[in-house]
Amino acid sequence: MSTTVSPLESARTELASFGDRLVGPVDARYDEARTVLEESVAVNRGTSERLLEAHALAALADVSLQLGRALDARQLLTAALALREGLGDDAGTAELRRRLADLEAAAH
Repeated sequence: MSTTVSPLESARTELASFGDRLVGPVDARYDEARTVLEESVAVNRGTSERLLEAHALAALADVSLQLGRALDARQLLTAALALREGLGDDAGTAELRRRLADLEAAAH
């Protein structure tokens, strides 16, 4: 049986060292979340942890959407997609393509 996990849930799992500093879309601490996720992206860019970087980028896209920054979200999802493609992660790639398509559909 296959289970679908949202990018935010994946990021929370993968980025457990950040504890409760990660927030979900119903939490009002978006600026704090953005700061933590931007730090995560920067840290993971300096390592070989491309999957963690992709998760952080996708979670940062979620925060950007909540802040009304659809263009930023699209750029972040596109960057996460490139990483996932480079890793040969078919499931992650498919999920990010779906999210990008949903974002495009919402824009029209």
